Amino acid sequence: MLNGVRTQITLPVTADWNSWSTYTARIPLNAGTNTLAYVYGSGDSGHVNLDSLTIAPPPPPMLVLEAEDAALSSGAIALNDHPGYSGRGFVAGYWNSGATTAFTLQASTAGTYSATLKYSNGSGSAQTVSMMLNGVRTQITLPATADWNSWSTYTARIPLNAGTNTLAYVYGSGDSGHVNLDSLTIAP
Repeated sequence: MLNGVRTQITLPVTADWNSWSTYTARIPLNAGTNTLAYVYGSGDSGHVNLDSLTIAPPPPPMLVLEAEDAALSSGAIALNDHPGYSGRGFVAGYWNSGATTAFTLQASTAGTYSATLKYSNGSGSAQTVSMMLNGVRTQITLPATADWNSWSTYTARIPLNAGTNTLAYVYGSGDSGHVNLDSLTIAP
């Protein structure tokens, strides 16, 4: 019973009385005090042992940003001639030195986040681009995909400051470029 409202749940059988399992449910909690009780009531079969209860906040939502909506410069262009992209297209032009796709990220709290870049690299070999986080450059290697119509992902753990951050992918000095960028997913 959650705040006086009864919901019947079914707990699957375990191997024996020495085996334990978990049951997970999403419950709406009110601001302030709530009461959650497990009750053997009318219509219930009972005959279970309870060990503990863990309450956790829902995971924060992921933020998906389309590359074609980012700030494009120095030859980076939005195209849509290779299927499998999300949104309205993808960003090409990484054959032009300096091509840049810059995302503006808002973080409510400082911390380490996952940045997953969806890309295509039909060149036949791994290619490099520079990942610029708040002006700090890291060269990343994007393995080849089967062809230009195939997409893969590259995930980096990045430290974001509370507030506004800039994450850009640049065809910079020492990079091999020649990739297409589709989207960026940010998750805590």
